[in-house]
Amino acid sequence: MSEAILKHSEVVRRMRPYQRKLAVWISDDVLRNDPPISYDDASSRYIDRLGEPRPFNTKSEWKGDIREAALWTLIHHGFAKFGAVKANQNKFHDWVRDEATLATAAALEIEFGSNTGHLNLAPKIGPETVIFGEGPKCVYVYVDSRLYALGDKAAKIGRHDRSGQGEVIGRILQQYRTGNPGYPVLKYIFRTFNATSLEKHLHNKFRENQVHDGIGKEWFEVDLREICDAALEFLEV
Repeated sequence: MSEAILKHSEVVRRMRPYQRKLAVWISDDVLRNDPPISYDDASSRYIDRLGEPRPFNTKSEWKGDIREAALWTLIHHGFAKFGAVKANQNKFHDWVRDEATLATAAALEIEFGSNTGHLNLAPKIGPETVIFGEGPKCVYVYVDSRLYALGDKAAKIGRHDRSGQGEVIGRILQQYRTGNPGYPVLKYIFRTFNATSLEKHLHNKFRENQVHDGIGKEWFEVDLREICDAALEFLEV
């Protein structure tokens, strides 16, 4: 296959579907206590599973195979940067065998491009998360840490076309603004095959509790238990 001349942003865009697959395969192997122990090991396990080679050149010292670039950046800018593995040159060791940590580490690269501003915040978002249901999409519920500690019931009810915890955390970090008083705390993920219908159901049910002060249409002053009960009743979990 001929070498494609691409801008840096286009290489990144084309890497993302590969990285989502790689994140699942790598995490599965880590959790089975069979993690890749080197870049060469990882490459031999996963690269051919991604399909045909995709050579590229940005004409700015970045060139090669998009599949290999996707693997290298996922491990070094995602898993290693987040602390889910120690990567010394070509060797990997001390993988963290925790599903949520691995998902968040992968999301650091895939969902928000290894943004270091989110690096310290991401681990605070997910420890309290409870996950219900099954499906590739989800509705999620989070609160602001500062407001919640003060007894404020404001909760964000949103949806995402992916349902992994790390992917949802990445989505939340894309939304959150520095003007918020605290940091987001993800309370629930409701996995489903029809996130649009579930989100619409919850928004309609709690419409009278909607917050109208400019922070967005998806914030509601309602007890978290009520949101959970309404979602589970809809999902029949």
